[in-house]
Amino acid sequence: MKKKKVLVICLNEFGAAIVSALWDGGAETVAVDADAAAVEEVKDRCDAAFVGDATDFEVLKGLAADVDTAVVAFGEEFEASVLVVAQLRKLGVKEIVARATTPTRADVLRAVGATRIVQLEREMAVHVAADIATPVSSEVLDLAGDQRVQPWPAGRDLVGKALDVDGLRKRHSVAVIGWYRPAAGKSGEKPEAKAKGTIEPMSADYVVREGDVLMLVGEMAAILRFVNSMQG
Repeated sequence: MKKKKVLVICLNEFGAAIVSALWDGGAETVAVDADAAAVEEVKDRCDAAFVGDATDFEVLKGLAADVDTAVVAFGEEFEASVLVVAQLRKLGVKEIVARATTPTRADVLRAVGATRIVQLEREMAVHVAADIATPVSSEVLDLAGDQRVQPWPAGRDLVGKALDVDGLRKRHSVAVIGWYRPAAGKSGEKPEAKAKGTIEPMSADYVVREGDVLMLVGEMAAILRFVNSMQG
């Protein structure tokens, strides 16, 4: 099956970490930055790395020609983020992930075409608060540190088939703990405002239906490899 192709724009600490994680997960990864030293740092952990100004439409056009997803990793360079997201939208990139440092900037990036916003400080604050508030030992937290729960819209190849839960765990090191069907949102409602509905526990003989979202559990690299293997 065709691997997902991802373009990572800006190789700051966040962007470089994204490149490394995608590489570990088996995604086809292309990286670009105007800083030659930053490109040199990641060139051995991606399929292609380029020195170039991604805010230049002609440069971006060449890089984004056949990518499935683009990650715009600029931090404080908000003007560059807006310009690149808008250009990616114009080029027809379906999935555009953009980093935002404030909620207002997040709204602007959504308005110009970002399909997902990452707010590092806010998301990390939630995780740290959960660790502080949950009465478990540091040993347990360390044990679970590389694990994550990832919602994933079931691939078309799975629709109408019984989900081989044990087989997924053995072949891909990924467990499925449940599923849900996203509730329909009202017209004009932001995607994140739509209720997810009730998460149902997964049974060994569950037959996947179109629209199901599966709750995957495993190491991030294993989840990425599994999702990439399901790309048609």
